[in-house]
Amino acid sequence: MLKVSNNSRGAFFMSISMAGYVSNDAIMKIVAPEIGLAQSIFIRGIFCSIFIAVIFCVTIKNVDSCRAGFKGVLGRSFFDLISTIFFLTALLKMPFSNVNAILQALPLVVTIAASLVLKETFGKKRTVAILLGLIGVLLIVKPGTEGFNVYSLLAIGAVLSVTCRDLITRKMSPQIPTIFVSLVTSLVVTFSTGFYMLINQTWCAVDFYLLNQLALSGIFLMAGYFFGVKAMRYGSVAFVSPFRYTLMVWALLIGFFIFGEVPDYMSVAGMILIIGTGLFTLYRESLLNKQPRKYYGDDS
Repeated sequence: MLKVSNNSRGAFFMSISMAGYVSNDAIMKIVAPEIGLAQSIFIRGIFCSIFIAVIFCVTIKNVDSCRAGFKGVLGRSFFDLISTIFFLTALLKMPFSNVNAILQALPLVVTIAASLVLKETFGKKRTVAILLGLIGVLLIVKPGTEGFNVYSLLAIGAVLSVTCRDLITRKMSPQIPTIFVSLVTSLVVTFSTGFYMLINQTWCAVDFYLLNQLALSGIFLMAGYFFGVKAMRYGSVAFVSPFRYTLMVWALLIGFFIFGEVPDYMSVAGMILIIGTGLFTLYRESLLNKQPRKYYGDDS
């Protein structure tokens, strides 16, 4: 039987998470201009929280396991809230592919941060793979062109926020169920935007079509939350992080088929380079054939 390492599982979970996040982003880019960003986040959050809460009630038998390190879960959720606001604000003002490409600085930033804060080590070949993936992103984005503006700073702020979020995820108690972390994150983001709307007293009428879109967005976001937490609790950060680059492939495809953004030859070359670095990382893992490392969480 084929032996699958925790690193490989983490890479798979990260790829699924990225697909969920970018699909959610595409829907939010369509819906938010119609009813406003805060209301879109709030309604989407209600759907997402309900979906996660149902799974939580069905799968979690020991509620006491959710109490260990709860402050860390709240801290993680705070940084997720900040990154959500920064990223979606930038998303509404920038081309879909470009703002997602800025987010691809994450593998390099998170890996370096993990090395400094968590003392995780990584070799030269893995470093080269990360840097090549980043070069692929730069080929897609082509910095200095009209796709970049002041909102790029918000996207960079989102990168730093997600970095803090992932480091906290890595250090959380292994007793805390993944689905509980996802639920708290969703509730924090939802209630925060709901409180903002209550103060500003802004609400637009929402038709059935937009509700369906936001419900679908909630499902994609739930997948992003859940598998993102799973990914950071499996394998090494240096191995799993490069698979964030798969988001860029999804972003290019969605940008083309939904928003009519046609990639040029350099973008295609960048996408091939991103895919190639991911495949190389997996190939290296199969050669090393390491014993599965300790899992930093539950299997719920």
